[in-house]
Amino acid sequence: MVEEKDNIQQSFSVIQNIFKDKKNKPDANIMVYGVYNAGKSTLINALIGKEVAATGDIPLTDKVTEYPCRNYMILDTPGIDAPKEHENVTKEQLGKADAVVFVVNPLGVVEEAKTLAVLMDLFENRKKVFLVFNEKNQLTEEDFIQLKNQTRERLQELADERHLKNILKDIPIIKMNAQMALMGKLKDKEKLVEISGCFEFEKQLDKFIESI
Repeated sequence: MVEEKDNIQQSFSVIQNIFKDKKNKPDANIMVYGVYNAGKSTLINALIGKEVAATGDIPLTDKVTEYPCRNYMILDTPGIDAPKEHENVTKEQLGKADAVVFVVNPLGVVEEAKTLAVLMDLFENRKKVFLVFNEKNQLTEEDFIQLKNQTRERLQELADERHLKNILKDIPIIKMNAQMALMGKLKDKEKLVEISGCFEFEKQLDKFIESI
């Protein structure tokens, strides 16, 4: 009888540890990627609500920084402008990421060959990609729709060249003012965060995380 009780307690202890590990483990790894002047670090800070990621210069480090954020982990990787020898670090992290938040400056994105090529590489890896237009100067809704359509058309052309099928229909293209979102969270001004587009982006991230 005592032995049976010990076995039950041992089994229950194992289950407790499983639940504890699950609780402490984030539901998803979200990799944030992009060029240095697009506002990648500001977007990370906006999502977390604190100034934790350094902003400014081109990152010369090959380190990957992890930031816990709500129910997921943000992976901050060297940008596409980082030295070539750091590319392997980014590729390794790509394998661990459940999704990639690709941050671009809306101005000239359709013409930026390197940016578009990197995006296509992500699609070839069958990664879930959130394409974020970080608007430093506010876009009108009409301009945003036009830019979004132009970007989709250009990406579709490149996808056809690589013989990639049915990859663009589920790719969210979002506009967001990361600086405004961060300011709103730091100053506890909910309306500012809402206007920035941050809440809408977080909603889409949550929906994806729930789906996995």
